[in-house]
Amino acid sequence: SYLLQVLRYLIEFELKESDNPRRLLRRGTCAFSILFKLFSEGLFSAKLFLTATLHEPIMQLLVEDEDHLETDPNKLIERFSPVQQEKLFGEKGTEKFKQRVQEMVDSNEAKLVTLVNKFIGYLKQNTYCFPH
Repeated sequence: SYLLQVLRYLIEFELKESDNPRRLLRRGTCAFSILFKLFSEGLFSAKLFLTATLHEPIMQLLVEDEDHLETDPNKLIERFSPVQQEKLFGEKGTEKFKQRVQEMVDSNEAKLVTLVNKFIGYLKQNTYCFPH
């Protein structure tokens, strides 16, 4: 129970307060990631809880989101052919091109924050059924 309270505290004050929670979780070096990994690897029942809790949001992500949620402008551009780049962003090298690329990056970052918050919400909703 105390461990769950610590994890909840870390969600509130480490992940929610972060400008880029995705980066924190991906690196696996934040306190939440380390503690969560140790916790989830140690309990089979916790793995079952996580599977049950995360199944719905993961399926929603797979079904609803066809976007490649890239936040690196260079990688985002590489994804598209030169013809697609010009169609989406305008002429390469112009200020308009840079602005439209940045708009797509900003949009992707906002979508990622929304998705992370949705996952956190599902975790919070289902803590009542966490095995004791």
